[in-house]
Amino acid sequence: MPFIIIGTIIFPIAMSVGIDPIVLGVLVTVMIGVGLVTPPVGMCIYVACDIMKITVGSTLKYLIWYILGTFVVIGILIAFPQLITALGVFV
Repeated sequence: MPFIIIGTIIFPIAMSVGIDPIVLGVLVTVMIGVGLVTPPVGMCIYVACDIMKITVGSTLKYLIWYILGTFVVIGILIAFPQLITALGVFV
């Protein structure tokens, strides 16, 4: 629900700047994935830690590599957006 509100603001701005809607969608999806596993809002990490009966702090030392790697991928995708749209040619 919040993305519907924010998306209606972000989408026209991105289009006016010249960002491809597919690139915007992929980047938003990847960033939402990071948001789902990072505290304080990341519900996935809290649910996973509750199921496994471990603390969030003990999980973060392993999760930080995933988060850093994902930020590197986001940076690459922002620098080279043709990587996102070129994959459709091969499918």
